[in-house]
This record gives sequence, C-alpha cells and structure tokens, in this order.
Amino acid sequence: MKERGKQFFRVRGLVYVIFVICTSYAYSVGGIEILTNTTNSSAANPAQQSAVSAEAVFYNPAGSAFLEDGHHFHYGAYVVGTDYETRVGGLKLDTDDPQVLPSFSYIYKRDRAAYYLGFGNIGQGGLLEYDISTPTVEDFDATLIHPGGIFGVSYMVREDISMSIGGRWVYSRIEAEGKTKNGREFESRVDAWGIAPEIGIHARVTEKWDVAAKYLGETSLSYDGSLKKGEEGVVDILFGRYSRDHRKNFPAILSLGTSYELNEYQGVYFGYDWIFESDKDVDKDLYGEYDDTYEYSVSFEQYVNEKFDLILGYAYTDKGDNNEGIMEITELDAHQVGTGLRYKYSPNTEINFGVGIIFYKKGEAQVAGQEVISRRRETLFGVGVNTKL
Repeated sequence: MKERGKQFFRVRGLVYVIFVICTSYAYSVGGIEILTNTTNSSAANPAQQSAVSAEAVFYNPAGSAFLEDGHHFHYGAYVVGTDYETRVGGLKLDTDDPQVLPSFSYIYKRDRAAYYLGFGNIGQGGLLEYDISTPTVEDFDATLIHPGGIFGVSYMVREDISMSIGGRWVYSRIEAEGKTKNGREFESRVDAWGIAPEIGIHARVTEKWDVAAKYLGETSLSYDGSLKKGEEGVVDILFGRYSRDHRKNFPAILSLGTSYELNEYQGVYFGYDWIFESDKDVDKDLYGEYDDTYEYSVSFEQYVNEKFDLILGYAYTDKGDNNEGIMEITELDAHQVGTGLRYKYSPNTEINFGVGIIFYKKGEAQVAGQEVISRRRETLFGVGVNTKL
C-alpha cells in the first residue's frame, strides 16, 4: 500500500506538470501576446495600431472613422506552424500541430460615424496534441479555444480626430483528458466568459503623419470547472484547483502607434503594446509574481507598382523576469520577422499575403519541483481579403 501511495502521488504530480505545460503553450500560440489581436496581415506587419483599413477593428477601431462611406469587410486567417519541445526531468513533450487563427470584421461607415463588429480567436490558443515520453503517462490531450468578438462605434469628432468606444467579449474553454499506463483515466473541462471595455483615439496630425492610442480594460474570467471522470484524488486536485485558477483574467493593454508617409512610394509604421500582466488576478502561491510585458514593432511599406505593395516587419516581445515562474513557457522573450504583399485586385478590393517566423528565447525554470527546459518556434502564413461595397 505504501508503494502504491507513492506511485499515486508521483503520477498526480506528473499529470499536473503536463497539464500546466500544455495549457501554458496553447494560451500564446501565434506569437504576439494575448488580446493584441493579430490578423493574417500581422505576419508581415505587426505594427498596425495606427492603420486605417477594415482590419482596424482588431488594432484600433478609432481608425475606421477615416474610411470612405460604405460597407467594409475583412476576411482572413493565418496558419501557425508550431515547433515546441519541453523536458521536465526525464519527461519529454513535443508537438508540431499547425494552428489556424481566423478573423472577420464588418464596418458600416456613414458620414462621421463608423459602426464595427469583429470576430476571431481573440485569446488565441487552439488544439494541441502532444507526444509524451514518460514511464507513467500513456496519453494526454489538451484543447484550448478562446473565440470572441469586438463591437462598438467610432466617431469623427473633428476632421482630423476620431474616437471609438466599445467592448470585447471572450469565451474560454479548456479541455484535458488522458490516462496513465496503469489504467487511471482523467477528463475535465472548464468554461469561462468575459467582457471588457475598449476606447481609442486616432489623429491625423498632418496629411502624412497619423498617431493612435487605445486602452483595452482587463477581461475578468470566472472559470467553472466541470469534473467529468477520473480517479478522485488526481482529478480533484489537478482540475478542482489548478484548472479554475490557471488564469483568472486577460490583462489590460495600452496600445500606441504612429505611421508616416515618407514619400508617395514608401511609408513606415511603429507600434507599442503595454500589457499589464503585473495586475493579473492569479494564485500567487502557485504562479508567483508577474512583470508587465512590452511589445515593440516596426514595419516598412514599399510601393512596387499599381498592383503590388511590399511589406517588411519586425516585432520584439519583452517579458521581463516572468520566465522565473511556473508560467515561463508562455513568458519567453520573442523576435518576430516577416514579409508580405498587398495585391490591389480592384479599386475596392485588396488581397494580403504574409509570411513570418517567431524565435523564442530558450526557457529554464522550476515547475512542481522539477527542472523545466523548453524551446519553441513558430512559422506564420496568412492570407486575407479587404473589400468595400
């Protein structure tokens, strides 16, 4: 009995480590962090905080007031090729499952007002199936989805200044199931809803120079764990506390951006995101303290001819000292580089293509008394259509 008890607690601890690692990975798939809302074209241009297009809904909706009158649509998606590996002592987890992140927006612009609506995988995440090498766990699958919507109105208060007010809602689901090699099975699901206010401003300082700012409030999520089946000790401890406390909210974000038209053939964009992770409502005994995250981005656009524009972009994510804690798997500094083309199919329709790659700093930390070493890399490919009716 004593040996069986030791084995049980080893299995329970190992399952917990696997759960944290799997769910941590899936929260930030796609590179640029939670709720900064990358669309397909962000693979090439991550600095769109001050861009005026149908995709402004995802970056700063205030810019939508500068669109021409009419119905504006955006349809897009990008594929994230994952290459993740984590080692926890003698345990190894890896995955290369691709992720598809769609986005859609609609803007109705009339006179000074623009009414907007958007949908996408706002919290990012997706389906990740891991190949696990361990003497005790035979199978473990984690599914995470975070779809949501954006809504509101943008209004031109002056000919050169617009403001937006609206909100974002997020649905979050975490599902996990697996079994040990001695036949013990576990399965659980947690669900949450959340909504946050969002305000923005966009100013055209000159004919060539735009500046923009946006604040997205904290999205509070109240997880409701649902224990489906499994050995009571494993499931109750693993999913009863850790699932519900894994992430209580999505942090608030302050975004700033500017763009400048160098000449009739070239333009530059600069972006900045301040993610208030230090304010996260989490179990600090479990996760420790967080530092805020800072994202810096820049892009360059080159007019090629009447049909094509070339885009080059770069972004850096600074996670501070967050990689010292249990969440280090998502808290890794990152460099993103990308390029893309904008094809002007017709006067009212353009097609965007983008490719990119994200390099993450190698991470090392202690998780549940185990040394964790992780690496990750993501390749991005996006395609989308912006059209006006």
